[in-house]
Order: sequence, then structure tokens, then C-alpha cells
Amino acid sequence: MTDQPNAGTMAPDETPAPPVQHPLEYSGEAKALGWLVFKNTILTIITLGFYRFWAKTRVRKYIWNSQSLFGERLEYTGTGKELFLGFLIVLAVLVPLGIVVNVGNFYLQTTGSTIAIVSFQITYYILFFYLFGYAVFRARRYQLSRTQWRSIRFAQAGNAKFYGLQFLGLVLLSIVTLGLAIPYMIVRLQKYQVSNTHLGQENFNLDARTMDIFWKWLLCVILAYFTLGISVLWFMAFMVRYMASKTSLGAIKFAVPVKFIDYAKIYIPYSLLMIILSVLFVFLILGPTVFQILLSGDLKFDFPENPIGNPWIALVGFVGIIILPPIIAVMMITHRLLGLFASKLEMHGEIDLDAFVQNAQEASKRGEGLADALDVGGGAGIEVGL
Repeated sequence: MTDQPNAGTMAPDETPAPPVQHPLEYSGEAKALGWLVFKNTILTIITLGFYRFWAKTRVRKYIWNSQSLFGERLEYTGTGKELFLGFLIVLAVLVPLGIVVNVGNFYLQTTGSTIAIVSFQITYYILFFYLFGYAVFRARRYQLSRTQWRSIRFAQAGNAKFYGLQFLGLVLLSIVTLGLAIPYMIVRLQKYQVSNTHLGQENFNLDARTMDIFWKWLLCVILAYFTLGISVLWFMAFMVRYMASKTSLGAIKFAVPVKFIDYAKIYIPYSLLMIILSVLFVFLILGPTVFQILLSGDLKFDFPENPIGNPWIALVGFVGIIILPPIIAVMMITHRLLGLFASKLEMHGEIDLDAFVQNAQEASKRGEGLADALDVGGGAGIEVGL
């Protein structure tokens, strides 16, 4: 009689599947995050924008400390002072540069030839796109250098100047190809960022390919007009899944199996709410005038004179344009995305936590001055509200 293999016994030629772990937890609360952003917004207004560097730091500390990896909380060690000093240093460069650009533009507009004006404008945009890419990379480097886990610091290697030149070249290539090179641009820049990212002495790697995303990107662009932009959510979910599946940390593989419906549940309610609030905002401003027209029977409609001087319109505008949008964004987008990623993140492979040791690479000493001056996100996390 032939023995049958036990159902619970693995055949000799079979290799066990790598263990799957869900190591990330998010414990933040929407109300707490919204209240923090509300206080930051008020303090930023009172200080005429001066407090925004400390406001960013407080939000980041809350978000970082609300995330735990294998039971150990992430820590953000950046300070508002670092961001402020970095901004001042960059401002000392950008202000004289801005003066030169404006004076040169004015001079050429009055006395220069058409060729000189066009050449000047092209030079300006080349400089802008280079600085934009440079700022994105520097911001990411700063945020990663201020992120710690188990007292081990993340780090961004690579050269910000080289990244800025790459960004500039890829933007020009995208313009020349009428946008067809955008998928190549996305993959090239992401590979440079991720493949130069470290956790201690361990190095991340991204094995993405342009053609893996090109046709889906093209379909997304074609459908965007017919779907009122909803196809973008489908492409965003695909990109998160794809980029995560192509990312590794040593022997560790990653997966984030998010779907279109996950993004739709976050962004569509937010968009509908903002549309409703926009209509309500217009009604609150023009409503009294429309009501008077209906009562008087005079169909002549005049917009209110000096709307800024009207205390009612000023109050509605202050709340509807300055106060509410950032609060709603962090509560409905940032908070929910963090919870989504924490619930979906998977790690495949054996993980030896003791193998992670601190890298000797020196941390960035200044904040995100250029990124802040150009109003660039570019950091390591979710930028809404950061």
C-alpha cells in the first residue's frame, strides 16, 4: 500500500512562501489633526505667516508619532527653527535674483527685441524648473534625515544638483514629446529618489519600468475628460500598487494592494463637499442682494460695491477660503490616506530588526528653505497639510 503525503506536510521540492506581515499602524484622529491645523492656521495669520514653519513641524510631529512600525513609533526630530533659518538663507538668494529678473524683464519689454525677450523668458523658465527639482530633492532629504525609527535615521543620498538637472531635462523632453515622456519622467525620478534612500545602513531599491505604466497612463489621460477626472483616481491606485510591488529593502519586498474604490471613497466625498461649500459660499455672499431683488421686483443685478469692506463678506471669505480648506483637507484626505496605507501595507520576507543599524551619513543641517519659498511639497510623506 502506497503512503500518501500528509496534507500538512510540504513536498521536498516546495519552498515556503515568504511570510507576510502588516507592520504599520496608524493611531491618529481626524478631530485632533483638524484642531491642530485650525490652531496653526490662526497663529500663522496672527503672526503674518511667521509661525508657518513651526506649524509645519507640529503637524509632522503629530503624524509621524501617530505611526508605528513593528510596534515602534516613528519620530520626527525637525524643528521650526531649522525651517525658518533655511528659508532665510534661500530668501537672501531669491530676493536679489527676483530683482534682477524683474528689472531685466522690464528693460527688455521696453527696449529689447522680440528674440531677446523670448530668450530671456526661456532662460527664466529653465532656471525655475531646475530650482524646482533641486528644491523637491532637498525637501525630501531634510524630511528623511529628521525621521527616526528605533533611534535609526532615514537618509536620502544622491546629489540635489544632479536631480535638478534631471528634472529640468525631463520636463523639456515631456514638452517636446507633447507629454508622452511623462511616464518616463515619473519612473526616472522615482528610481533616483528611492534607490538613494536608506534606513540606517540598509538601502531601498526600485525596479520600475516605463512601459509597465505607459499604456495605463495614456488611457487615464484619454478617459480623464469623459470621466471628469475620476480616471486619475484609478491611475493613482495603480501607481501605488505598482511602485510598492517594485520596491525592496534588502530581501524585503513590499505590497500596497489599494484599489480604485479606496481612493474614490476618499477623494469623491471631499470633492463633493468642496463643491457644496463653494456654492454655499457664493450664496452667502450674493444671497442678500438676490433676496432684495426678489422683494423689490427690480431685475437689475449689481454686484456689491467694495466687497472686501463689507464685514459679512469679509467674514465669510475668511472662514470659507482661509480657515476651512486646510482643515477639511487634512481630515478628509491626509488622515484617511494614512489610515489606508497603514492598513494595506504588506512586507514579504524574513525581517531581522537587529540588522538595522545607524548609517554614518551626516544629516542635513538646514530646513527646506527653497522648497518653502517655491511652495513645493516634495517630501517623504503625504503633503496635504504638511
